[in-house]
Amino acid sequence: MKQLITLFIALCFLGCNAIVGLEKSSLVLFLSTQEGVVRTITPEADLSVSYYEIEGDGPERRGFSFQTNEQIAEIKGLKAGNWKITARGYNSGKTPVFQGEKEVVLKYRERADIHMILYPVEGKGELEISVNWPETCLTEPVVTGELVSENDEKTELQFQVSSMQAQTSVERLQSGYYTLILNLYDGAQHVAGLAEVVRILAEHTTQAHLDLDTSGSVGAVFKLIVQIDHLEPIAISLKGSGKAVFREDRLESIAKAINTVGNTSFFWYINGKAELEGPYLSVSSDTLPPVNRIDIVAISEEGRAGSEHRIVQIVDPLLCGRVAFLTAFFDREEGVDGLSGARDVECFPDGNMVMVAGYGDNGIAVFNRDVQTGGVHFRECLKSLESIPLGGVIALAASPVGSLLVTASYKDNALNFFRKNDEEGKLDWIRAIGHTDENFEGLEGVYDVAFSPEGAHLYAVGAKANSILIISLDGETGIPVDVKTIFAEGDLSSLLLEPVRVHLSPDGEHVYVACRESDTLIVFSRNLDTGELEFSYSFTDGVGGVDGLNAPSGIALSSGGEHLYITGYYDNSVTLFVRDRVSGNFIWTAIWKDGVGGVDGLYYAQDVAVSWDGEEVYATGGGDDSVSVFSRDGVTGMLTFIGTITDGINGVDGLDSARRIALSPEGKDVFIAGAEDNALVILRQP
Repeated sequence: MKQLITLFIALCFLGCNAIVGLEKSSLVLFLSTQEGVVRTITPEADLSVSYYEIEGDGPERRGFSFQTNEQIAEIKGLKAGNWKITARGYNSGKTPVFQGEKEVVLKYRERADIHMILYPVEGKGELEISVNWPETCLTEPVVTGELVSENDEKTELQFQVSSMQAQTSVERLQSGYYTLILNLYDGAQHVAGLAEVVRILAEHTTQAHLDLDTSGSVGAVFKLIVQIDHLEPIAISLKGSGKAVFREDRLESIAKAINTVGNTSFFWYINGKAELEGPYLSVSSDTLPPVNRIDIVAISEEGRAGSEHRIVQIVDPLLCGRVAFLTAFFDREEGVDGLSGARDVECFPDGNMVMVAGYGDNGIAVFNRDVQTGGVHFRECLKSLESIPLGGVIALAASPVGSLLVTASYKDNALNFFRKNDEEGKLDWIRAIGHTDENFEGLEGVYDVAFSPEGAHLYAVGAKANSILIISLDGETGIPVDVKTIFAEGDLSSLLLEPVRVHLSPDGEHVYVACRESDTLIVFSRNLDTGELEFSYSFTDGVGGVDGLNAPSGIALSSGGEHLYITGYYDNSVTLFVRDRVSGNFIWTAIWKDGVGGVDGLYYAQDVAVSWDGEEVYATGGGDDSVSVFSRDGVTGMLTFIGTITDGINGVDGLDSARRIALSPEGKDVFIAGAEDNALVILRQP
């Protein structure tokens, strides 16, 4: 606990007492407290200030003394001259917790403002420590530890050790802050370690109950330095490798001090061992254990300090085709929020931000991504508000030419427009359409949204309204300026039923809409200037030899637009359509079904994606909790099944009810939303 108590003392000359001939002044106290960063173990005593005791010693043995729990107090009738002001802050138990003093001169016809810092009350306190670790196969547990004061004086600790616990106590410690460093050994073999900052309060006992994690053999972590003068600790921003890297890849990170002026020195530690100095860390992962603690300590020339850390896993890749499971983020774990019922995932074209639609959270989970290393770090969760209708957010679309993100909110019948804020690494809300706005028809049950390749138009489908919205966007702001709606009428009356996916060809000349109720894929031609659509033709499951469109769920095209892939939810399949070179229309060509010809992982197929180089195709099977990986013939579009990456097998996690897929722009990462696991899964090419 770090607390700064400031007394603002205003000294005002009042005039002359004609009877006694004394020059008199008044003293006005403005008391305030400022909470700091809580990163310490503190005694159970109440460390907040309940009231203040103020004393003053002035000229000719004059003085005053009073108590107050108010922020402003005024003392009148003080003689001008030298004064010594003493203040103590007491908690609710009438124990002094802070103290300070200041000397001031009251001058004739002048006013002075004084800032007084109250420091922790000096004295002796006691520290009791209990260390626990899980029941393991340790045959000879040994605990070592030391206390390090702010003056860098070290005190070795002697522990009484049992099979799963160690205890010790230290009496008559000078009040203040100490760094407690502990390590657990099995004989001479280091098993685990930690470091914490503890606070000792005069006449109190601080109890530290600490747990050591032996699962990954994480080494001792380095101390957070908290200084006795109560300056605000340095805040550190870390970029680089994420929570996991493949073995043989380099572990890289960049540190930046956010709230300092002047030069700052950085010191890196891996598992408690000094590694490098400077803002950059780059080390080989070859010899590192599976779980590692990375600590960075920053010390500024102004005398401030701070630290930050990350836990990084080293993963041995098990390849399926060219990709392997790397890691997953889960809702409500490690500070992550917004992944409940994850339905969709999207990545901006520059690759520095990944977003997930949290249907159950009515929100968006936003992750920052380091483009150089691919490291992904949770940034924030944007939740539904009255002005930001994110109820049942189910789909996301990032503009291919700018920084605009649009979300589809199924429950709120609304679209939200956000702009990426690169300076702060977050999303700024712009506006919403639909919801309570009667000017926008067709958004009932909005299920998907997609940008045109040039970013001038936006297309959305309403599953309940049986509709397609064509939204023209302002070229500078991205705000909608015109909306046209197509309904299930005329030629579309039996086709445009429960549209759930919309996708545009790479050249922007065609729009494809998958309709779940009618088991149909509709193809529209598109006016490149106005964005308007004209019905061209369609495919329906079971008609004309077409198979694989029983509840079509996902759409993907090859980069040249010559091959079209569709997932069939109830057909448990991926279907290929090939463009006819003469007519330009697609022709049904082939189908790959779960359980047929060795194909696996497509039960309740949800989505499909083509790798950026066109060599592989990925499809999610929500019922199989899997990603199926296929190799692809770039000429014919035909697929060859390679295998599956399945939840719960070979360390894979997060794919329970795997949903939609997104690719990083350089093609190295595959992102998948896991709806039942409330997760964002990352596959990567080593």
